[in-house]
Amino acid sequence: KKLKFLFTALFLLCNTIVFAHDFEVGGIYYKVISLTDKTVVVTYAGDYYYHHSNEYGGNVTIPSSVTYDGITYSVTSIGEYAFSGCTNLASVELSNSITDIGESAFEGCAALTRINIIDGVKSIGNSAFAGCNKLEEIYISNTIESIGDMALQIFLK
Repeated sequence: KKLKFLFTALFLLCNTIVFAHDFEVGGIYYKVISLTDKTVVVTYAGDYYYHHSNEYGGNVTIPSSVTYDGITYSVTSIGEYAFSGCTNLASVELSNSITDIGESAFEGCAALTRINIIDGVKSIGNSAFAGCNKLEEIYISNTIESIGDMALQIFLK
């Protein structure tokens, strides 16, 4: 009986689809970081970053908070690979609640021309803007404590 339960549980676990996001609001995907602190990170739609394709495009504004299922969460970071490969993304406005930009967060965003990294952002991950060949305007606040390897590779032409 225990063995049958174990196999059933294992089968259900293996057949459950796991996504990088927990929910979507206004076309932006979020992953809960802490239920206690009610914080989320911006992420991508698929189960792996390379499974999504141009889910973000045009001008995107990241809010400081988002409400889902009756709970209001603070948006604290841009996750690893969140916008990676979104070739139609033109600009991103970050809210003042963002403290971190993850590794390869905007890598390969070929149409990205402008980003404002506002006060409060403390770290920019490795290769965060690698391959953003049209990036013409970037404002980096003086609150930055660390910038990862090749984070701003585009400026080293």
